[in-house]
Parts: sequence; structure tokens; C-alpha cells
Amino acid sequence: MADISRSDKLTTSDRDEQTKMVSGQYVLLRILHEGDSYTLMTATAKEDDDSYQAYPNLEKLVAAAEEVLGRGEHHTDNWGRPYLLCRGFDHPKAIRGLANLIATKLGLPSVDEPWADEEMREIYDEFSVGDDGEPAYLSDGVYISKRGRLFE
Repeated sequence: MADISRSDKLTTSDRDEQTKMVSGQYVLLRILHEGDSYTLMTATAKEDDDSYQAYPNLEKLVAAAEEVLGRGEHHTDNWGRPYLLCRGFDHPKAIRGLANLIATKLGLPSVDEPWADEEMREIYDEFSVGDDGEPAYLSDGVYISKRGRLFE
């Protein structure tokens, strides 16, 4: 089984601003929501609730991610574990596709179902009247942002 869902592993100002990509028993990616774009990070540690473990070969995970993403910054966490950080992803569907390529390279299952941000982006794309990234009007004074967030 593979999935992309909300996470609260990292310390951020808002739990809704981070997501994890899991495949099999492993958490592979952390997805940070920053403004109108996303940052991908290879995961270095298990989930705090022990629901998913870190991939056992972090060097192999970083290499697979770098090969798929074609770019990224190499870092180490506070415990010296390597990870790849890559900024500037725009569309959630593309993120799922990239995450699936990484999982495939590691011999793990792919995410078949769209994740929440992907579904909300589809609504935005349906109602948006241009390519300028401006919020789209839905109804009754409610708008949707390019990131799929609803507001009045």
C-alpha cells in the first residue's frame, strides 16, 4: 500500500502545511507546503506514532530521489542522516508522479489514488479562468486558491 497524507512529524506553524508519502512500511518523502509551491524532502526518520519506519538505506533513497528529481540540495539532519531537499514544485499531480517513480526505483508500491491537494487543485483548475494563479470564484462568496485552499 502507498499513500500521500497529512503529517505532523516536523515542527511547523500549521499541521496542514506538511504531508508524507508512504509506501509499504516506509515513509519516503516529506512534502512541505510553502506559499504557492511545495518542497520535497527525503525522510530520515520514522513517524512518531511508529506507523511507518524510515527507509533502511537512506543513501539509496537519496540517490533514487536525486535521479528522479534531477536536482536538489544535499543535507544532513541533526543526527547526521543524509537527505535531499528540493524546492519549487507547483502541481500536486506532478509530485505524486515523482513520488511514484522514486518508490518504483526502490521496488515499492506506487500511490494510485489522488491525494487531497491534488483533488483540490483539480477544482481550482476547473474554475480558474486564466493561467495567472489568481483565486477562482466558486459560489456564495467563496474562492479557491491555486493551492486548493478555500477562503471568503
